Amino acid sequence: MQDIEFSTVVDAFDGKSFSTQDFIDEYTRQFSISWQKIVAEYGEGGKGSGRHYSANSRIAHWLDQKSKDEQLEKLDYRKAPEGWGSPIIRYWVESRSQYGGTFFPEELESSETIIEGARKQVTVNRYERDRSAREKCIEKWGIRCFVCDFDFESRYGSLGAGFIHIHHLKPLSEIGEAYELNPAEDLRPLCPNCHAMVHRQKPALSVEALRDRLQNKATEQE
Repeated sequence: MQDIEFSTVVDAFDGKSFSTQDFIDEYTRQFSISWQKIVAEYGEGGKGSGRHYSANSRIAHWLDQKSKDEQLEKLDYRKAPEGWGSPIIRYWVESRSQYGGTFFPEELESSETIIEGARKQVTVNRYERDRSAREKCIEKWGIRCFVCDFDFESRYGSLGAGFIHIHHLKPLSEIGEAYELNPAEDLRPLCPNCHAMVHRQKPALSVEALRDRLQNKATEQE
């Protein structure tokens, strides 16, 4: 794949995030001859088949390299389309490095295992957290806020693509020793507003209780 082809395909998404398969579909539409050459060399493979030497995986590896070159930003996995060979698929967006990044106390950060609760000293006590736990939470619950259904990409475009807080149903501050995390059961995606509200009182509100409050408030205003 040539750089001009890459740029042309990425431009077609107009700043919106896209999956690996979205990229392949657009690349095939615009550069069918180039795609057929890749298929001839690597074999097409199946959607989500995991074949290392397939045209699909070749594109995925190529996009990953572009993220390492800071031309793309690698987003979280999301639920795969119906009929996909795996439950999740990688999403990408044009590099947003100029936006910088802010870590919030309850957000998950990178680690190597899904073991939570081991403290490390920085400017404040922060817990070791696993990015794969975030991905598994999003695989289960999606990228929208579990309480208010807010979607950052729908509202802010590429600036908001892939952004969501991940909330621990059991506050990390109450965990005294390492424990094995179950992302589907222990975590929920929340927007920063709802995330702040569940922690507004002690003990923290449940996400269900906060959702009930929103629904009751909406009913009162009708």
